[in-house]
Amino acid sequence: MKCVKITGLVAMALALMAFIGAGTASATRCDRAAGTTCASGTVVAAENEGNITLSASASKITCEKSSLSGKVTNIGSGSETAVVTLEAFTLNLCSGTVAVLAPGSLELHTDPNDETGESGNGTLTSSGWEFTTEVSGLHCVYRTGGTDIGTITGSVTTKSTAAIDANAKIPRTGGRSGVFCGSESELTGSYLITAPDTFNVT
Repeated sequence: MKCVKITGLVAMALALMAFIGAGTASATRCDRAAGTTCASGTVVAAENEGNITLSASASKITCEKSSLSGKVTNIGSGSETAVVTLEAFTLNLCSGTVAVLAPGSLELHTDPNDETGESGNGTLTSSGWEFTTEVSGLHCVYRTGGTDIGTITGSVTTKSTAAIDANAKIPRTGGRSGVFCGSESELTGSYLITAPDTFNVT
């Protein structure tokens, strides 16, 4: 097999394309106030508004209490999105048994319909959130992996008004009941972001 030699001109063109691509990659950050980016270690917390539901093919679980909390571990840059590593994700007062094995992390993305990032709105993906459910004898395990979770509505005042509207399909990864669990569990519900007081995706 002959090796293909890349000429200096082609190499320069490839380098230029890589530079342009890096320079135009979208930045994603969370803002605590106008023009103030969330620093690394900023605490992010949210509590449910209304019931949270987990619906699979053969079962539906409703939880009256749910909360999440963690810290910003990547503030975002011109080529990276902001990441919140969760330390807790709870689902309590549920109609079935729910156990969170790992809270995972959340990645923030700007609203795809807002190229300027001025709306403060965005979307969320989750990785590494793992939980089990057990209802009517069915035991199932689910885990996120870059899974779309829902949307973020940014703060409209300086008080806690930012919200998460969850509408996600969490893939099934195991459980004693196997295929009877279905291929996924659908998470629906809404959360009020209680910390920081102002939260926007930019």
